[in-house]
Amino acid sequence: MSYFQAKKAALIAAVLGGLAVPGASAQQSKAPQFTLLRGGAAPVCKAYLQRINIAEYTVPAPCERPETGEVPGLTRLKHVELTAEEFRHFHKGIDGFLAAQNPSYWDNLNKVRAERGLAPAYRDTDDPGIGRREMPYRLEPAVDIDNDGVKDPILIWKGHNKCGGLYPERTLETRYALVLSADGAGVDVTRTRRLFAHPKAKDEIKQGLPAYFQGISRNAWDIDVLGHAFGVFEYAGTTYFDTFLGARGDTNGKSLPGDGNFKTLSVFLHQKGVTTEVCRYRWNDPGSSTNRPK
Repeated sequence: MSYFQAKKAALIAAVLGGLAVPGASAQQSKAPQFTLLRGGAAPVCKAYLQRINIAEYTVPAPCERPETGEVPGLTRLKHVELTAEEFRHFHKGIDGFLAAQNPSYWDNLNKVRAERGLAPAYRDTDDPGIGRREMPYRLEPAVDIDNDGVKDPILIWKGHNKCGGLYPERTLETRYALVLSADGAGVDVTRTRRLFAHPKAKDEIKQGLPAYFQGISRNAWDIDVLGHAFGVFEYAGTTYFDTFLGARGDTNGKSLPGDGNFKTLSVFLHQKGVTTEVCRYRWNDPGSSTNRPK
């Protein structure tokens, strides 16, 4: 079980406690959805704060920060959901990447199992959950995620269940940003790690595992990734991405007190091979017992 899965029960109580009815907007709450903690001098931080505070939320902010198109300098990006056929094309490789940072994970594991006379762990005919989950989406127009002058194919890959809902059934599902290979065949592991892995994460094959797994398994991606709820936006011709922080805490590896990691939204800029945090916000969780509309 991954760290994120192990924390699911705690997140339900600590992060999303007392969510207001679906459709409740930021304007209905006395307090804004977000408070700026870092980057106050940067125009992008002020502009993005305005967007995430005027947006109409139908699910908690960790599920999605809606596009508004109302803030000068911010480009409105269209979210284009994958078709069922496209989803099936990507699913096995991306699922292997999320499980072990290896798109060939399931094929390699099936080969080992076949050599031992065991049934496959993954069958191409298995139901990947289409119809029960939210579909991943690509961004249009395409964005230059690393700001090197070349547009990049980006997917926002969503978790297995629908995000949001009312207490106690509500869930906080992952939203991972992935860079696709130039030919669109699957995830580009090197570039995805370069952009979205936590600085403290190391790309190492797991050692000390049973021979069954050696050579094909790394950490699950949710252990090494910067955060668990990614979004991408453009401001003044530059591309940024944001995420609520994950298990490893901020970019220095500092875990914030209490539920701070999971209520901290950071904005990052990747430029010239370096990912830098430029803005940081605190999510005020308008559905919590202390922030509900009176």
